[in-house]
Amino acid sequence: MRINRGLVGLLVMMTAACLSLGGMALSAPMTNWTRDGDLGSTPKHVHQNLPLSDQGNQGHWVLDRDFSDEFEGTALDTKRWHVLPTAAGDWKGREPALFLPSNVTVSDGMLHLAFRKGDVPEMAGLKGYEGYTSCAVKTYGRSGYGYYEAKARPMRSAASSAFWLTDTGLADYGSEIDIFEVGANSPDFKHKYNMTLHVWSTPQSKVHRGSGTEWIAPWNFADEFHVYGFEWSKEGITWYIDGVPVRTAINTDWFYPMQIYFDSEAMFSWFGKVDDADLPSVFDVEYLRVWRHKE
Repeated sequence: MRINRGLVGLLVMMTAACLSLGGMALSAPMTNWTRDGDLGSTPKHVHQNLPLSDQGNQGHWVLDRDFSDEFEGTALDTKRWHVLPTAAGDWKGREPALFLPSNVTVSDGMLHLAFRKGDVPEMAGLKGYEGYTSCAVKTYGRSGYGYYEAKARPMRSAASSAFWLTDTGLADYGSEIDIFEVGANSPDFKHKYNMTLHVWSTPQSKVHRGSGTEWIAPWNFADEFHVYGFEWSKEGITWYIDGVPVRTAINTDWFYPMQIYFDSEAMFSWFGKVDDADLPSVFDVEYLRVWRHKE
């Protein structure tokens, strides 16, 4: 639901004000709300060990080192991350771009995810992949309620740059939370920050349900690094950019831990076909930090 800030009611404004304090997200009734307009003033990242939106730690956050990663060194921590595909039957990417592990690198204190123009390796039974390669990583473990923050710069092409959670590991319950999906050089998407909730299946239904909104940025996401935050609780879900809330949603279905993903896909039916002149393009992630409430 898109609400213009000039018309927003007192309750929603009070909710947004509380949400801007990060740890106080549950101190006001949760609403379905999306920011309309720029971010205004943004908090300073004085304490790197705390969420940008809650530098006073009113949420009593404790860093979860099992899921956090500063991407130091020259190789991905394969005890923490899978590089897709992990097995013969695993997801190989959105056609026509095939996931290749060689497109995932770590250097200069960052994770780099590349989308390239090039030949697809010959594989037995491989169909639908041709002309492009991309990549994806996902955590081994499943992560639940908490605060997620990544400092990242999406790639400058119409290929997607995405930070998301999915795969509950439950046979009868499939869900997904897209913290962001950005096509930073797609003509119609350069300024759109896409945030989507999915329910793929429940014990009662196999019908897909989705709820997506977008925030319009005053800048192109590929221009520089920004801090992307996400707070998830049993009561509600809040998205942040540079420490400022841009969307809130009542939690109706997202109660189970999921794996964390960073990836790039060929979303040609949504973002449009990539311009080969933009390739190779690279999605850079400086860090992933995950916090839990102290209690």
